[in-house]
Amino acid sequence: MKYRVVLACVCVLFLSCTTNQVIQKDDKGSVQEKSQVNVSGKLRTVEIQVPKEIKSITKFSDGSVDEYTITTWDNTWKYIQNQRRYSASGAVLETTEFVYEKNLLVGKTIKDREDKVVSRRSYMYTPAGLLSSEVIYDANGKLVSAFEYVYDAQNNKILWIVKDANNSKVAETKYIYKNGKVQSAELYDTTGKKNGSSSYEYDSEGHLYQVSYFNGLGTLLRKELSYWEKGVLVKEERTNVGGQVLQRISYEYGPYKELVKKTVEDLQGKSKQTVVYEYTIRTETRIAE
Repeated sequence: MKYRVVLACVCVLFLSCTTNQVIQKDDKGSVQEKSQVNVSGKLRTVEIQVPKEIKSITKFSDGSVDEYTITTWDNTWKYIQNQRRYSASGAVLETTEFVYEKNLLVGKTIKDREDKVVSRRSYMYTPAGLLSSEVIYDANGKLVSAFEYVYDAQNNKILWIVKDANNSKVAETKYIYKNGKVQSAELYDTTGKKNGSSSYEYDSEGHLYQVSYFNGLGTLLRKELSYWEKGVLVKEERTNVGGQVLQRISYEYGPYKELVKKTVEDLQGKSKQTVVYEYTIRTETRIAE
């Protein structure tokens, strides 16, 4: 059975939801050369090498394939049309289809191995392009749950609201910032009771390196540590209160800083899973100063 890392409840999920990420973003690439300078000399055209993921392969600890996912892009290579997950034998397990408007992901449909709809998700955004709501529906179009996000004037996410199938609030998370970085998060239930919290620490370069998780009474539950090298995340560890490492995730990158391998180790269950990523490198032209 495939080893999976599952966030089993909202109390865990909220503590990791700290970034104001726009769902559709430009890909990072490496500037290769200047090809043209305009008359004013202030702008120039550059060629960027952009890695585009086309396949990921999940393997067991012995190297045998568990499953793999194929990513299909549109003709412009800017938007993902669909992702299909296959078993090791090549049988379709699941298909996810994506819909975009104005460069943003607005819809997602998940289908089973028989191409029947399992669930749908819809997304809405603020004028600044930040995710403001995510609504999940079942195969019949019935509301399952919803998430709402609120931002301050600096576009920092300060509130995350979770709603159930009746559109009633079941939990909310409040985020506190300093100098544009989240410092702490607090989870409350519908009665206003505090159920949990987390605190965040950063290194001298501004990278998040430690998150501490607490229960509603303020007792430490666990920590998550992040290790960085040359500006990229290379390892994450989850520890218990005593500092024992329970889980370790390692990351390896290619020449364009694209993720090429992720290794997940469960040190309690003594299991190991590896995901290998394959890319096609696209040459794109951009205007730069």
